[in-house]
Amino acid sequence: MRRKILLPLIISLVFSLANISQVKAYPFNVTNDYPVASSPQDVVVADFNNDGRDDVAVVGYTTGRISVLLNQAHGLLSTAVNYSVGNAPWGIAAADFDGDGYQDLIVSNSGDDNVSFLENDGDGTFAAAVNYKTGGKPMGLAIGDFNGDGDDDIAVANMDDDTFSMLSGNGDGTVAEFLTIAAPDLTTLTKRNAGTFPRQRLSEVIDGRAEVKVHGPRDMPVWGEWFDYEAMSPDTDRDAREIIVRLRIEALISYVESIQQK
Repeated sequence: MRRKILLPLIISLVFSLANISQVKAYPFNVTNDYPVASSPQDVVVADFNNDGRDDVAVVGYTTGRISVLLNQAHGLLSTAVNYSVGNAPWGIAAADFDGDGYQDLIVSNSGDDNVSFLENDGDGTFAAAVNYKTGGKPMGLAIGDFNGDGDDDIAVANMDDDTFSMLSGNGDGTVAEFLTIAAPDLTTLTKRNAGTFPRQRLSEVIDGRAEVKVHGPRDMPVWGEWFDYEAMSPDTDRDAREIIVRLRIEALISYVESIQQK
């Protein structure tokens, strides 16, 4: 009788242990909440003090401040240190704008039509913000070397005037005077040229023959030099390289022609 009672219990216990071993492990532990500037809007992660650990900077939309929290190891962050920027800050990004090996911060201020640059002092703290003008109501921003000079530049999307601003980095923590560019509609080139697709003009603009200011209004960038650089190879002579470049430019022109509005 005793065996009849114990046997089902043992079987049940074995199956229970088996089910426990098959329980799926979740990828996150308990959430840690950290007080930051009011109405946190955006966040960026970077190693601000070069200790090999990722730190955090958070935008506080209603306070005109950002909060920086340094990584204390084991997944714990320090108490937030706040820095003033502009009104209604929206986006934030990190990059080494002055070439000193430390990540600086750039913040778009949608209420002031500018961006704030905060230079890293080298220990995870930041200098007072320096502001640069943009278009109307700057929102999202991104970092990249857009002119190929090896220095980080800034692209900012401006909501109020349907433009984006390009700020060219000088490599010393400053940026050149901003350039606001309205996004061109390449599908209307034929309409704007009395119904004829401007193939020759487009070819001259793309390969750089046309006298178009690099920072002035234009419908296409200069691609000739870039295509020429891509075509360079120890096994490619000059004549062959010119053919490769011309074919690539023609392919680009044909694509633009194919998207023209009827």
